[in-house]
Amino acid sequence: MTDIRKKEFDVMAASDMCVDLVVRGNVRPQFTQVEQLVDDYHLDLGGSANIFAAQIAKLGGIAGVVGHVGQDMFGQFVRDQLIANGVRTDHVSVRADIKTGLGTHLAEDGDRAILTYAGTID
Repeated sequence: MTDIRKKEFDVMAASDMCVDLVVRGNVRPQFTQVEQLVDDYHLDLGGSANIFAAQIAKLGGIAGVVGHVGQDMFGQFVRDQLIANGVRTDHVSVRADIKTGLGTHLAEDGDRAILTYAGTID
């Protein structure tokens, strides 16, 4: 007799949980509290494994991620974005003792400078 089992996942990714805050503008940061205006910003789902899993799900695969997010608004954003992209988050735990990872990107034509808070990325 053949043992037929339902496949739970096509891909399960160990995730580097984070968000990316991308700021656009032709400016260079200056210390001594110099305020500069930028052109635009947006918040994106970050983490290579999250992006990979989202693309697999968009292609019709069954994708899941395993990892931790902080008990914060960025952690909720990561989980919401994964679910919106069809990624299973059953194995994502929410932790109060660590913040969700954050990549802050200053972007200009064809390049980015990135400051990263590791948090749940590690």
